[in-house]
Amino acid sequence: MSSSRKILKNIFSLSVAEAANKGIVFITTAYLARVILPEGFGVLNFANSILLYFLLVVNLGFNIVGIRETAKNPDKVKKYADQITTYRLILAIFSCVAMVIFAVLIDKPFEVKLVIIISGVNLFSQAIMMDWVYQGTEKMGILAIRQVLTSSLNLIGVLFLVKTASDVVTAMIITVISTLLNAIWMLALYNKIYGKLRLYIDKSMMKELLTSSIPIMFSSFFITIYNSLNIIMLGFMKSDAETGIYAAAFRFVGLVIAPSYILNLAFFPHVSRAQSIDEKRNALRNYSKAIFYVGTFLSFLFFTFSSFFITFAFGSNYTDSIIVLQVLMLTVLIMYMNTAYYPPLVAWKKEKIVMYAIGAGAIVNIILNFILIPKYGAVGAAWSTVVSEFMVFLGLVRIIKNEINITFLLTLLKGIAISAISCLGGYGLNHYFKIHEIISSIASFILFGGFIFLFKITSVEEIKGYIRK
Repeated sequence: MSSSRKILKNIFSLSVAEAANKGIVFITTAYLARVILPEGFGVLNFANSILLYFLLVVNLGFNIVGIRETAKNPDKVKKYADQITTYRLILAIFSCVAMVIFAVLIDKPFEVKLVIIISGVNLFSQAIMMDWVYQGTEKMGILAIRQVLTSSLNLIGVLFLVKTASDVVTAMIITVISTLLNAIWMLALYNKIYGKLRLYIDKSMMKELLTSSIPIMFSSFFITIYNSLNIIMLGFMKSDAETGIYAAAFRFVGLVIAPSYILNLAFFPHVSRAQSIDEKRNALRNYSKAIFYVGTFLSFLFFTFSSFFITFAFGSNYTDSIIVLQVLMLTVLIMYMNTAYYPPLVAWKKEKIVMYAIGAGAIVNIILNFILIPKYGAVGAAWSTVVSEFMVFLGLVRIIKNEINITFLLTLLKGIAISAISCLGGYGLNHYFKIHEIISSIASFILFGGFIFLFKITSVEEIKGYIRK
């Protein structure tokens, strides 16, 4: 099968699963937010944000290195899986102990401490998670099933067991059990396909893995700062309710950014195999075009109809989340811009210099959080992320320019212009003609698709050509 057809097949498999998964997650989140109210929702997201930092230690960048190396050397899948799982289980033990100590020592109510400790089970689930193996070997169907299974188990548990605002602990227990069951299933499937997993340490491979994984881990740490430090700092500096207000808006970030995850999974093995300058340019041209156009349209769409999306999903208790969501959609736009460059640079083993760019943005984020959160709360936290993400973008543009001497920024500008006009048309229908937001959103999408074909950004013949290849 040609690389272009394989990419399209992977995108299709992941898109169907991601649509189902995000739909299920959306229902789960909306139900939880309404039942446990902003205070409980804030506690749950505060705990999950803390968990992310301990998960970084468990992952240690091994997942990205594993994807990259198994894409290049599929015959070494089992050796990489044995080593990476061994190291991650060892790290999970130390991380879990550290997480319990942290939870005990922080100045928070007992319920918050308990929720944090329970979430630590996810450290071991992540240690044995084999998603990176299936991504590197381009078995995207397995990843698709995994996503839907986890979210479905979570939804069923939440609907049956979470009934009142006091069920925050129950909600976390349901999450960790569904994730653990899914990880065990993926491990059992791995054993069936590749043979039984062996836990042992190979010192020479350890050095090879750590050389690449540690810079990636630091980059992931800085990215996690953008995604979760705001919630943690709001949890310490503001009320649980305001933390919940921010967390509700931030949930849409995960929803809107999901297509970039699909595109990254589908393109990454192909991009990893690009060696010459021409191969890298061609790979980035196709990948960045998809990322830029999808990202600009979705971020503009959710910005335009932010009021509808918040009230529809979370209800009247979360109206303060509307302005936060609008600011965060600017963040999402820049996140897509960064996603166009970050994965390819890592695929081409530029993780160390990328780490510096992302680290600089993280430092800006921390400083701005300390300045803006005390005075502006959730809105200030959102603006700190916008500025820090843009700082990273400037750094990545410079790195990609040095690497292949082209950035495809004209494609980005075209995407911004087309998306803005399309969403402005939808806004006009809603604002002046009182057309319902859902119909207006669909109209924006139709306008966007029309512009794509009108300006020959893609064509029916091109799509058919990809399918035939």
